[in-house]
Amino acid sequence: MKLAQVARRFLPGFLVQWIYFVRFRAMVSPRAEVEVSGHARFGRGTVISSFTKIKISGPFVTGRRVQIASNCFIEVGAGGLTIGDDVLVG
Repeated sequence: MKLAQVARRFLPGFLVQWIYFVRFRAMVSPRAEVEVSGHARFGRGTVISSFTKIKISGPFVTGRRVQIASNCFIEVGAGGLTIGDDVLVG
């Protein structure tokens, strides 16, 4: 595993929250585990709740106003995943 991968996986929650808010205006709970990845694109107004885990190793795109509820686990492989606008994942 490369140093950059290790750094992305173990960033504190508040840094991940800040990165995704600045880049996409998405709200990520500091208690969620979301990998920082260049493959990720979140639509404006996306909300990722606490205790959710998202592992990203391929293209991951969410539409606007997507809500991912607490305790969800999403693993995005090389094939990618696209979630449309106004979707609730729970």
